[in-house]
Amino acid sequence: MARHVRITNDYEIEWREGRRVHRWLDGATRADGATKWRSTRAIASFTNLPEDRVRYLCSRHPKIVISTKEKEVWGISGRARPEDESGIV
Repeated sequence: MARHVRITNDYEIEWREGRRVHRWLDGATRADGATKWRSTRAIASFTNLPEDRVRYLCSRHPKIVISTKEKEVWGISGRARPEDESGIV
């Protein structure tokens, strides 16, 4: 029973932190003229999460994509540069 509670708790924490990262990234890249990509360090700084945790959450979130041209840069799927999202370099 305790194992199920821990697994559920871990899932909920990951879901909450992933939502926090997505909401911040969405808001930071939504404005006209805003940078469509943000670094892992910037996301970590604004969400108060460690960089390793941000990397993990961004890599697992279905609406967040990583740039194929720049290292450690994340964007919102559909809003970022199409050539980066498709993997064309």
